[in-house]
Formats: sequence, C-alpha cells, structure tokens
Amino acid sequence: MKIDLYVSEISVSDFHGGGLTLQRILGDQLNEITQYAVLGMFGLSYPPNEQTKKKTRHYIGIFESKMARAIMGNRLAYWINRRAFMARFRAFWTARKIATSFESKETLNVLVIPQSVQSLLVIEALGRIKKIKYITWFMDDHLIRFNNGKWVYSNVTHDLMAFHLRNAVFRFVISDVLAEIYKEKFKVSSSVLYGPSDHVGHLNILPCRLGEGCRLAYFGAVAAWQEDALISLMDKIRGTHHSLTIYSSTKKLPAGLNCDNVIYGGFVGGADVKHEMSKYDAVVLPVSGLSNLRNMSEINVATKMSECLSSGTMVLVIAPDYAAMRVIISKYKAALFLDEPGDIFDKILDGKVRGGVLVNAKRLVLEECSVAVMYRRWNEGLASFCSN
Repeated sequence: MKIDLYVSEISVSDFHGGGLTLQRILGDQLNEITQYAVLGMFGLSYPPNEQTKKKTRHYIGIFESKMARAIMGNRLAYWINRRAFMARFRAFWTARKIATSFESKETLNVLVIPQSVQSLLVIEALGRIKKIKYITWFMDDHLIRFNNGKWVYSNVTHDLMAFHLRNAVFRFVISDVLAEIYKEKFKVSSSVLYGPSDHVGHLNILPCRLGEGCRLAYFGAVAAWQEDALISLMDKIRGTHHSLTIYSSTKKLPAGLNCDNVIYGGFVGGADVKHEMSKYDAVVLPVSGLSNLRNMSEINVATKMSECLSSGTMVLVIAPDYAAMRVIISKYKAALFLDEPGDIFDKILDGKVRGGVLVNAKRLVLEECSVAVMYRRWNEGLASFCSN
C-alpha cells in the first residue's frame, strides 16, 4: 500500500524546514505519491522541489488570488477569505476537485500535514465525498494558544481538531509536548517525528580563532519566532570584539538587528550549511520568549536544531526554559545556553568545555535526531497505517 494523496498548505520545498524534513525522512517514497495538493498562497511563496513539482497542484481560493486582491483590495479580499462560510466553501470546492482526480480509486490513502484550519476542512469534506484513510502529521500547531496557564482552542477549532485527530488512522506530532496535549484533550496517541540531520562525523573542538572575539553565526529565517532571541544576543555582543553573522533568505535584516557587531551574510543553500557552520566558533539556535509565541516555542522542534547539533560545531541556544528544543538539548547537555552563569563567550572558546559539549551533541544526534531514527519511526507509523 502506498500514499496516494498529500494535502497541506506547504509544498515539498527546498526552502523551508517542513519541505526539507519530508525529503530527508520519506526520500524516494515521495515519488510514489500520485498528487501533492497544496492549499493556499504559502505554497506558491515556497515552490515545490524538482522531485515533486510535476505532481503538485495548487488549490487557490478565488479571494486569495492576485486578481481578486487587485480588484477588491487586500483588506476586503482578506476579510472575505477569512469568513467561516468561505473557508468551508473553499474546502468543499477543493475536495471536489481532488476527488475528480481520483475517480477510479475506491479508497484514498492520504498524508495530511495541517498548517491551518483549511487542511482540516478539506479532509473532512473529502471524507464526505469519497472513502479515505489518512495519516496526519502536525509539524506545528498554529491553532492552539496558551491562555491563563492552559492550552486552549476556540470552540469551533476544538471540534475540528477532535474530529480530525480521532478519525486519523495514525498521528505524528513534532514533539512530546504536543503528543501530551493531544492525549489530554482528545484522548489520542501520537508518535514524535521531526526534522533529522546526520552528524558530519568530526568535532570542531578547537575554536576558529580567526579574530580577537567569538565568531557566531545563525542560519535560518529571521521572523517573529527568532527575532527577540537574536536581539538579546546582539545586546550581549554590542561594543565587543564578538560578532554574529546571519545567513538567511531574507533580503534585509529587521531594523531591530541593526548593529555593527551583526553582519548579514546572505543565503546559504541546505547542502552547504554545515560546511559554512564549521567556519564559526558557535552556531546560534534562537527561540522566542514572547508569550504570544509560546505555542511555537514550547511545542515546536525546528529542523534547524538537528542541523546545528550535527554540524560538529558548538551550539549556543537562546530559549526560554519551557522551549521544546531546550528541553531536548538540556537532557544531553549538548549545547551552551546564553542565560547560563559565567562568561558564555569564554566557555565557547574553551577547548575543554567544547570537547565535552560536542561529544554530547553527537550522542544526541545518533540516538534521537538522525535520519535513520526518524526514518524508522515514519516506517513504523506507515506499517501501522497499512495494517488498519
């Protein structure tokens, strides 16, 4: 048995963590999927890779289109598109289109990677039109919020999540935290699956020592989830000999990171990231401490975590105590933390400290973050799905 249909707001792209995760874990299994149904505009911003491009179909709602926004204006088109009735209509229209593509197929085997309510609605609508069974994989949960010490959904979203999770044949989630939330709220079990990366093999125990200070680098997006953490590091290095180079696909760094000690390095492709990391004394893993982003920080495990830990280079984590990535890394003592006691930059340059931390990081990668580990978990879930 194979997966017939992929449904998500994200494409299998080379330019974001979700796409890289899919490629590293599923590998050649991606070739067996008949159609990649990508919902909404985000998938156009991060186009599919060569492997999946010919099988990808973009389903764009009429009020999401550039033409509608040009005629009506962005604000009005956005408002209409966000109405509940429009979301359900768009989901029904998409489901009908998908079902037409698989008229001869009695039962559709589906992999769903929900990024918004739209995926949930499309799967619900498709299930009313055609017999389906599906694996759902929550690489994050943008619908949940942390209010008054509790994880909550709106009433409508809670019901959609309950229906979606309980009707899935198998469930993958990004972290143990999210697995526990779903178990408590919806009485379902899940398997943890996040972005892997294989270790380079060697350890950069000696610092680069290419300048007077500590040379740090960050590779990845510079958005709300990273910015406040990066600013806290910038404040520590401002006016010192230490430097931070940021490599990102963004054309310009946010104004909040305007500092002589912060350098914009441009974009580095995924294949070259670890080589570039080796040129620095440490690579930075930033996670926001903002309360409105707690659903991201406490629940998510970024693909970047495995890449940093597997690079053989020291990792400097900037994250609140509750962050999922900090919890994983702390268990192995596999990185240094910006808020730990002592001069963090002296520690980064200390060969003895580096040696111990880098050995721990390699062990973490081998035991929990490698492609082999995640591939095995995926195939165990797929086998369970096929047997039901």
